[in-house]
Amino acid sequence: MERAKHFGLGCLDKEAAAEALRIPLEEDGITIAGDVLDQVVEDSQGYPFFIQQWGQALWNHANEEGSTELTLDSVNLVKTDIRAKRDGFYESRYVPLERSPELLAAANGIAQAMLTNQEGISWKSMLNIIKDSLGEAPQDASGKTGNILHELRRHDFFWYPPASHFLVPGIPGFMDYVSSRAAK
Repeated sequence: MERAKHFGLGCLDKEAAAEALRIPLEEDGITIAGDVLDQVVEDSQGYPFFIQQWGQALWNHANEEGSTELTLDSVNLVKTDIRAKRDGFYESRYVPLERSPELLAAANGIAQAMLTNQEGISWKSMLNIIKDSLGEAPQDASGKTGNILHELRRHDFFWYPPASHFLVPGIPGFMDYVSSRAAK
């Protein structure tokens, strides 16, 4: 028997991400057009931290401008700052992976698998990807595999979303970032 209900992590779907941005802004009398909101939601990838960054940046922009309406121009003005923060966020998560060739190889293998399989990958597939990335016989890699899985999970590299048997990227855009950086 479990002591508490367990909630899996996952990114917000487009509708929930839009609500997470729109409602707090509207509570302060700030509106955002639907097509503009759609662009912000797309850029946030449904990742809660990026949604918070966008919300804060848009709220700050509206208040600094004395505006009650956010437009495409508003979004374009804050987009550069948001993307710079996101790149810094990615880099801070990439550095620990880069310190270990085995961890980076596993992360790159998982990133490539998740980029080609959008619904996620199974735990067993992830174990096989890690073992393949180590280039060792499966029986020789079991201890390393567990350590690598622990490290990747600790860095939110992958999540178990609610009611799913598949692992998904913890930060969707980070998969592209890892894949492109690891290839260099």
